Amino acid sequence: MVNYLKKLRNEQHRAVAPIIATLIMVAIAVVGGVMVYVFTQGFFSGTQTTGPSTDVIVLTGYDARDIAAPLTAFDGDALANMGGTAGGGLQVNDEVTIHFRNSGQSGVTISNVKVNGAPSSFVSNPTVTLASGQFALYDGAGYATGTPSIPAQSEATVVYSVTEPLSNGRQVSVEINTSSGASFTYQMIIGQRE
Repeated sequence: MVNYLKKLRNEQHRAVAPIIATLIMVAIAVVGGVMVYVFTQGFFSGTQTTGPSTDVIVLTGYDARDIAAPLTAFDGDALANMGGTAGGGLQVNDEVTIHFRNSGQSGVTISNVKVNGAPSSFVSNPTVTLASGQFALYDGAGYATGTPSIPAQSEATVVYSVTEPLSNGRQVSVEINTSSGASFTYQMIIGQRE
């Protein structure tokens, strides 16, 4: 009998039934979620994020042949006065053309072109051949003036004047740097056109 009384007393002191406790916890979670939603609703609707601008330059071809002027641009236009002397590989002041496409979503400005590690400087709208270590940009309408910029989804040709003798068959690196700090490196074989 004593055991029965203890058992009866324990049953009388029970707290909340497990089902009712679960329902109360669910209600508290729903109310908390609604409060968080109301508090953050204005914050998230006013915040806009944009991704970083990415330069994308794709090599579409080059002409590093040892030929006399004129070289041709990406669209087949003859580049007057650009080329060199035929025979014996490329010599200092001979030009090569590098054709590429800006496949990015924004314009790209070229800050430097290096062939075989030699840096260069931009020449705006050249009327004669380039000096050693200079480059010009041809966009299909003519040579770039002011800055060497290429609009998004457009093609262009870089004309680069060689700074050292380069023999036919030699593989050299071409590095194009943009004003945003991006760097693109390609390989070119002297004496070939692709």
